[in-house]
Amino acid sequence: MRGGRIGALALATSALILLTVWTRNAEEPRNLRRRQELNKVLSNGQDHSFNPHDGQRRNLIIAGDSNDERFFRYFCRRLTGIFDSILYTDKIVNPVGEYHGRITWPGMARIMTCHDPQRNISAAMIFHQGLYSIPPQPGWYFDFAKRRMHTHYPGSEGRQGIIPVTDQARYIWPQVVLQLLPKRENILLLQSSMWDSFAVLEGITGSRVSQMTEAQQQMTVAAKITAANLTDWGWLDRATQTWSSWQQGFQESGLAVVARLWRTNPNCPRLVSEGSAIAVPLNDLHSEAVKEAVWKEPWLGTCIVDLQKHFDVQSASQCDKHHFTKEGWQAYWEALSECIEMPQTVKKRRPHRRPVGGADHIVPGCGQATCLEDASPAPGRRHFGVRDNIGAGFTFDKSRCEGFIGYGKQRIPEKAHLLGALSRASDCPGRHGHA
Repeated sequence: MRGGRIGALALATSALILLTVWTRNAEEPRNLRRRQELNKVLSNGQDHSFNPHDGQRRNLIIAGDSNDERFFRYFCRRLTGIFDSILYTDKIVNPVGEYHGRITWPGMARIMTCHDPQRNISAAMIFHQGLYSIPPQPGWYFDFAKRRMHTHYPGSEGRQGIIPVTDQARYIWPQVVLQLLPKRENILLLQSSMWDSFAVLEGITGSRVSQMTEAQQQMTVAAKITAANLTDWGWLDRATQTWSSWQQGFQESGLAVVARLWRTNPNCPRLVSEGSAIAVPLNDLHSEAVKEAVWKEPWLGTCIVDLQKHFDVQSASQCDKHHFTKEGWQAYWEALSECIEMPQTVKKRRPHRRPVGGADHIVPGCGQATCLEDASPAPGRRHFGVRDNIGAGFTFDKSRCEGFIGYGKQRIPEKAHLLGALSRASDCPGRHGHA
């Protein structure tokens, strides 16, 4: 079926039914036992995975969505101490398998990697398009995908259409690791939430969440999602197929897997106008389904990165629509540390503090300069435009620099200045000028 819609009456109209298999008292000992067992797998009885003193080399591969992508940037900055340590890849040539030839990713779904060679740590972020990409694809998912085909979906030479996540996991993701990461044992982290939840939402409303009318918002409120819906759509079966395909692909490619992790999703967004009436109950149902599955084959041994527990979202201020904020990235790090030992945070290469009434100026090769006179809003007197974003401990967001520095012949775009296009003695700390 193509072009399908999910009618409100097709969903259960009773109150939301949540699985209540786990209680707090039962959950904690189980988590402890799983972590102890996983630690043995990761370390053979010694400090495991990301211990900087451990000579065993490991790769961390995350397959997820834009929330994982945002966390990955945060992870790499904490790992390396460098703001811009990420390498981007938008194409590879797959020499073998069903999808041989050129594989391409659009800009919003590029492969991201970062490396810390001193501690033998590498990581990759692979964007995937949800579990409903697996055949049989619901008609409402096909409509959802068509709206994003050119911005988020990978392409394969000589083929058209959606590449199911199971095929990506078996035939493409192993090649990403072989070609972009060192040959090491691998830790796999998988999650699927937003691209499943919002496909359901758009199946109910027939439009993007950002274009919902008030009437469509009320449709999402009236549609009561239950565990029975999740079963009808085969969500957990699709997740299981994806794990099996990923492991099979790595085995066929000679890549060792030492641990499997699954991340739960925190309850963003919080507003009905942003999709909360569908996304939040589905987040809960996805989480409960996986927590029950990990005690049985083939999920046995999977460690839960329980971000939903660590990042307890109670207000819209904790969310950036369907994304979580920096507070959520920090919680992600903490949740991940319950499954693997995280690396010690590297001291930032150019730490700085913003003085009251002033702005920081960080120049490659010179270090930090603080310009109190930059508080003036007069043209030519500020280094940073009003939209510039300077994260604590990091340099700046290159894509958002605006304005100019200096006067006359020495007036240059501040972006060029920050990127080191102009180097002057006066730019170094203590001798900074606007001449």
